[in-house]
Amino acid sequence: MAEFENELVLRGLSPRLLKTYLVKLNAVEISENVYKGDGWSVTLDARKVPMAIAELDEITVTFDGKPDVVTEAIRQLRKKTLRGGG
Repeated sequence: MAEFENELVLRGLSPRLLKTYLVKLNAVEISENVYKGDGWSVTLDARKVPMAIAELDEITVTFDGKPDVVTEAIRQLRKKTLRGGG
């Protein structure tokens, strides 16, 4: 059973770019949509969602691991996914 689990839902970010961010956080790809870091792991569930007249990438990122380690991994990932408008 998981020690701790948390989900993020990210929109407008391509799965390929998200995977690059995970690797930059020292995660290793275990399988196509599963990455493992030091004390944490993530499972990705990507899909397209309708948005007006286009489709947008939406990725549910499910973290698993020790609470303090997962909290830090989420904080680091959020830094990478923040983008300013303009």
